[in-house]
Amino acid sequence: MKVAAINDLSGFGKCSLVADMTVLAAMGIQCCPIPTATLSAQTGYPSYYFKDLTGIIPEYLKEWEKQGETFDGIITGFMMSSLQAINSLEFILRMRSEGTKVLVDPVMGGRWQNL
Repeated sequence: MKVAAINDLSGFGKCSLVADMTVLAAMGIQCCPIPTATLSAQTGYPSYYFKDLTGIIPEYLKEWEKQGETFDGIITGFMMSSLQAINSLEFILRMRSEGTKVLVDPVMGGRWQNL
């Protein structure tokens, strides 16, 4: 099995791509991470540095389509902007197949408007 994980990468905190990759690996599932941002700590910390990676999703999509990649699952997490949400939707629509399971984090980016 292979899952695309669209999420942030946080240095501190037990969430984001760190959790996605470790949990999926423990289940024997290949995780293909697509980072939406890098953060020194998750946004629940009182202070953190972040680097917005808006623009990376379309580039990964283009390359993975060229390679003919397919996914058994696609999961999304923290988004830095509404553009990332739009790009994630485009990724899902173009990369899913009939059997692809899609899991969308309901929080998705509740804090991005405060950044």
